[in-house]
Amino acid sequence: MTGPFYNWKDAARYCGYGSANSLYNAMRGYNVPRCGPKRTKFAQSTLDEWMTDPEAFRVEVVPRRRRRWNVLVTV
Repeated sequence: MTGPFYNWKDAARYCGYGSANSLYNAMRGYNVPRCGPKRTKFAQSTLDEWMTDPEAFRVEVVPRRRRRWNVLVTV
């Protein structure tokens, strides 16, 4: 990861999105690495890779196991 580093608002502007919320929604389902002590920054090189090939960052969604409740019947 090489800089410069962008916060959400600047990353959205760099990627061509209108707002940080638009970028956040576009990144749902992708595991794009973040930097910084609070993990709130994106490296420019990472954003370039994500825009070039977003499927490389795709997260496989594992369906949640349905929970069945055991009912104890007492007579």
